[in-house]
Formats: sequence, structure tokens, C-alpha cells
Amino acid sequence: MVSDYKPRILITALTLVFLVLSVVAQTPKPPLTMEDLTKALGTRDLTAADLVAIVQRRGVSFQMTADDEKDLRAAGAKSTVFAAIRANYRAPATAPAPAANPPATNAAPVAMEGEPFSAREIARLLRAQASVAQLQRAVRARGVRFLLTPELEQQLTGMGANAGLLSAINERHQ
Repeated sequence: MVSDYKPRILITALTLVFLVLSVVAQTPKPPLTMEDLTKALGTRDLTAADLVAIVQRRGVSFQMTADDEKDLRAAGAKSTVFAAIRANYRAPATAPAPAANPPATNAAPVAMEGEPFSAREIARLLRAQASVAQLQRAVRARGVRFLLTPELEQQLTGMGANAGLLSAINERHQ
């Protein structure tokens, strides 16, 4: 009688293993970051068509700025990759409203002193989840060395910039 149960137990165990593996395989991977794309281009192992397919499948976690495009072009990206990046931006999932004073333990630090900010630095800090209020104060202190175009304003807003930060950028353009 014990031998009758062994095949059933084995089949049940294998079924459970296959179910777990199928769930893991179906778990979507997160959208690609700028860093992911730069690394992929640096390996030179993927064709432009491969990168387009990956971007279409996973999306990207950033809205490409002119500086991003320049960096990706220097790394070897083709126009088809840029088109895929623009078409496959995946906005972060809407999270519950943050607490009134959220801890800033993992936020990117913003230096209050230094050279005026470039658009690329502002975008990098926003992507690194720097405090927008702190970034706004730093922009007022340091200034910026770029002109805020409507396209750049839209990109920065998509990264988390608010009206106060955009106003500070406009006021402190050098």
C-alpha cells in the first residue's frame, strides 16, 4: 500500500515545483533604467533589434532627456532604440500618499554649494529620488546653466519636479 502513495506524492511534488516555476517565470521584470541600457550597449553583445525587443517587452523607467540620448548615442544606440525608448516609458505605479515628513534615508543628497546645475544633473537627482524641496533650495542657491524648454519641463515633471522647482529653474537660469 505504501508503494501506491509514492507515485502520487512524486506527481504532487513535481506539479507543485512546475507551478512555482511557472509563476516565477511569469513575474514581469522591472522596466529598464538608463544604467541598464548603458551597460547593455557597452557589452556590444546585443543588436539594435535585440535592444528594441527588450525595451518593448520591459519598457523603460525614465523619460529620455537630450543628455540621455547623447550618452546612449555615444554608447552605440541606433535611432530604432531611441524610438523604442520614447514609446515604452513605464510610469511608476501610483503609490499611496507619502507621510507628511517621510524619512530621507535613501534620498540622493543635494549639495547646496557648487557650480550651477546642468539639466542632466537635475534629471539624475530626480531619478535618484532626491528631495524636490531640497533640490529647489539648491537650485535657488546655485542656479542652473540651461534654459528650461517646454520639452525639458515635461520630462522633469514626469520625473517628479513640481511647480516650485520649475519656477526656481526659470528664475535662476544663468
